[in-house]
Amino acid sequence: VEQPVRSGQWEVMAGICRRSPIPIALDEELIPVAGGEQRRALLETVRPHYLILKPALLGGFAACQAWIADGEERGVRWIANSLLESNIGLNAICQWVSAAGSNAVHGLGSGTLFANNIDGPIHLRGARLELDRRREWGFGAFGDPPPA
Repeated sequence: VEQPVRSGQWEVMAGICRRSPIPIALDEELIPVAGGEQRRALLETVRPHYLILKPALLGGFAACQAWIADGEERGVRWIANSLLESNIGLNAICQWVSAAGSNAVHGLGSGTLFANNIDGPIHLRGARLELDRRREWGFGAFGDPPPA
């Protein structure tokens, strides 16, 4: 269950995480956290089962890596999620998740929600996002691509 109460209620969330028979994930709670000390305090207090990492909201991939490192030290798992990025943004997140070696199911299928998205080499096959190296980016709608 993602963030069952509004953010800022660390003790309430901690109680839910302790008593819940199903895993609880922090999502919106991560956004206002400033720096490593506050990040570690949140993780120690709440002890969530999962972190929902949205790079666009958390300050990028380096900030997400810090969440992962501090979370993993405490046995907290993570899931990457997009914030309605286009296929270009999804491509970057997919590469980051792949480089992190995660086999979890991540929330990265939002590219199909757009009516006018850029075609790219990443596509959804069943429940998996796959990279087809034979497919190229479809920048044709924007004119000729820049010279290489």
